[in-house]
Amino acid sequence: MESKQLTEEELKVLKELNHRYFMVSKELGEVEAKLIILQNQKEEVKTKLFSIYQEEEKITKQLFDKYGKGEVSLEDGKFIVY
Repeated sequence: MESKQLTEEELKVLKELNHRYFMVSKELGEVEAKLIILQNQKEEVKTKLFSIYQEEEKITKQLFDKYGKGEVSLEDGKFIVY
């Protein structure tokens, strides 16, 4: 098999492309790792949000049982019956 020598400039360009490819691949891996972490954080926040929603539903039911259907004014604490 015959081999031919690349010019220094050609070799330099190929090495630079290879380096850039490596750096971008590394960056992509870092972004993917961050996405995994963010997805886990998102699930944790969704769980907290659902917990708050359940607590609100429980309190709402207690207030409805006590006062009837209506809404609470958070400004003055009055329960306005429908």
